[in-house]
Amino acid sequence: MKMTHADLERIMTSGDLSALTEAELKALIMVPSTPSANQRYLSKVEEWRRLLKEELSSRQSNSSSPWHLSWWGILALTVLAGLIVAWTAWKMGWLSS
Repeated sequence: MKMTHADLERIMTSGDLSALTEAELKALIMVPSTPSANQRYLSKVEEWRRLLKEELSSRQSNSSSPWHLSWWGILALTVLAGLIVAWTAWKMGWLSS
């Protein structure tokens, strides 16, 4: 998806970032700056980019799953459960010969 500077201005003046998809946010971040001698305009465009990046990062952090549902989280909890069972068996005397 290719976004233009006009799209960036239209979307940022409307202020509705929640309606955009992640692909649209990434495309808006990648819109090249137009050459301008107006420093206020350039700083406004940089502020828009910062806001877009914040929105994208907040969406990506919300979409990640909790650590205990990942493969290494399941492995860690399984090892911990095994250690608890082994420690309990040792304390109860089930492992004595």
